[in-house]
Amino acid sequence: MFANLFNSGIIFNPLIKQSSLFYVQRAHVNFSKLFIFAKNYAMLKLSGFSLLLLVLLSACSPNPRKTMELIEEGRKLSNRADYKGAVEAYSRAIKYDNQSYEAYFLRGASFFNLRNYKAAVEDYLKAVEIKPDYADAWFNLGQIMDYEQDREMACYYYKKAAEYKKPNIGDYLRNCP
Repeated sequence: MFANLFNSGIIFNPLIKQSSLFYVQRAHVNFSKLFIFAKNYAMLKLSGFSLLLLVLLSACSPNPRKTMELIEEGRKLSNRADYKGAVEAYSRAIKYDNQSYEAYFLRGASFFNLRNYKAAVEDYLKAVEIKPDYADAWFNLGQIMDYEQDREMACYYYKKAAEYKKPNIGDYLRNCP
């Protein structure tokens, strides 16, 4: 497809052909997006650099299928207690979609199991930044604060979890002011 695209006369500068092909291959661009951009290139009369920029930007868009595959891989690793491997899988999922609250949440859980509480808190906070009503992330933040013996913050997070209808949270709120 690349050969047809570049030899079709759509991109005229031979230097751009070479560098565009290199960057497109490195960016793992979705072929249909590339074709749409190339098709519109002639109509918009974009320069070679502008086309390259558009293609590279489209390569940065979220890839839900790949994100879900990597999340599933992380779950399997986590189920086998390979938390380091799970962190790597969830991190790759986040690279494909940095707005995946689920990937941040699950990576946070893996960090928690590795006793890296600071990283777990950062990931849980990112998850609730993306999805503010994510009760499980609020609850897990409370759990970490309880573990760190910061009862005031634990109560704050438990109350947020209750606000978003976390089931069975009454026991955790009992000792909160």
